[in-house]
Amino acid sequence: MMLINPYRFAAAGDPYFANVVLLLHGDGADGSTTITDSSGNAFSVTAIGNAQIDTAQSVWGGASIILDGSGDGLSIPHDTDFNFGTGNFTIEFWARWNSKANYQQIYVMGSGAGSLAIWAGDSNGLFKVTIGGGVNTTEAGAQPNTGQWYFYQFIRTSGVVKIYRDGVERASGTNSGSISQTATIYLGRNTGGGSVFNGWVDDLRISNIARTPGIPTAAFPNA
Repeated sequence: MMLINPYRFAAAGDPYFANVVLLLHGDGADGSTTITDSSGNAFSVTAIGNAQIDTAQSVWGGASIILDGSGDGLSIPHDTDFNFGTGNFTIEFWARWNSKANYQQIYVMGSGAGSLAIWAGDSNGLFKVTIGGGVNTTEAGAQPNTGQWYFYQFIRTSGVVKIYRDGVERASGTNSGSISQTATIYLGRNTGGGSVFNGWVDDLRISNIARTPGIPTAAFPNA
């Protein structure tokens, strides 16, 4: 299965932009709760709790999304574009940890059969991918530091799930479970409002293809 390298085309845009399901740059005015989806879907994104734009921290664009670890998050109404079935997908973003205490969720759609979750447990900041409520693919290696930006990619290719941090593979596991829930999508928290990520997220992109691992040298293109 061929992997798609988006970084070769940074200057000219993304030739696979049609495969982008969600694109959140986290740009805007400080304190704004307007989070814009720059993908072709232009999904409605709702800020929950104190989730907002913060200009104090960013990788690109002069702002990012801040979550304070208590009740915050973003929600997106379910759409079939998030149902990858048994196919390939890539979820990627920049993250800066403020605190690694407790369990922290980055992405969740439903629970049990057909679900997909990306989360960190055990207060160590190491991410896990859970598909269908089954076996986790768990990031290995040194824990991330607080106060430092990291680029994460979660890629499934032909039933193999891999986790990359700053372009380095840190986990690989087989999971070809079908992602087929009809639940609301939550970013930065779980479905019940707990396990809130505590830190900043910048340039989050979800694609229904397997992207090539690598560190972007610019913000993800909007076309």
